[in-house]
Amino acid sequence: MSQQVQQGSKPQLNLPGQSSVAEGPRDHSGMYIMHYAFRRDLANFTSAVQGTPLGDRDVWEAMAARWLRFVGVLHHHHSAEDTYYWPVLREAAAQRGTGADAQILVAMEDEHAGIDPSLAACTAAFDAVVDHPCEDHRNALAVRLAALREMLAEHLRHEETEALALVQRVVTACPPRCPGSSSPRRGRCTRCCTGSRPAGSRGASTSPSVTATPPHSERGMAQKPARWRCPSSQSV
Repeated sequence: MSQQVQQGSKPQLNLPGQSSVAEGPRDHSGMYIMHYAFRRDLANFTSAVQGTPLGDRDVWEAMAARWLRFVGVLHHHHSAEDTYYWPVLREAAAQRGTGADAQILVAMEDEHAGIDPSLAACTAAFDAVVDHPCEDHRNALAVRLAALREMLAEHLRHEETEALALVQRVVTACPPRCPGSSSPRRGRCTRCCTGSRPAGSRGASTSPSVTATPPHSERGMAQKPARWRCPSSQSV
């Protein structure tokens, strides 16, 4: 982990895997930590899916439960951006940006919508492995995770290189809620745009983790695609 500072800017995190550092007066530490955690967790899921014995049911059930936690946190993060962050940025861009800036926000929302079906497909694939552990189901899950990982990586790259840079250039007021906060209950983050730290805070950990409890109902979680089953499956 490193921090970068330009004159007139706040220190910005530069974490492993991060695509860009948006220099400016807004502290994006919360965003960068969440992005780091999403990348890290998807890499860990990919490794665990390939390496976990199919007969170890307890581990697969725990992994599927941890997956739902990951999905809930990612949905919360994207929902907070769509509901609170992008509207503030859209208004600021209209006042102080260029005509091309609005297209960045359209792309952000479209990318969020495109990620939802991939998350649901992975959830269904985890369920299939738990219900009927076999190599066909494992391979199907691995393929879906790889597709999601590629899609999310491109979205995070786009957000870090363009959307967060746009925030630094045009936003002058803090959004009412911070998508860099991992908790749906936390609401406004004390770090987001003000750059202030909570009392007693000593800065970001070099190994951040997502600790949120996912909300009971999240966009795209209620409906899952029809579950694919291998020909050898006997479950109904």
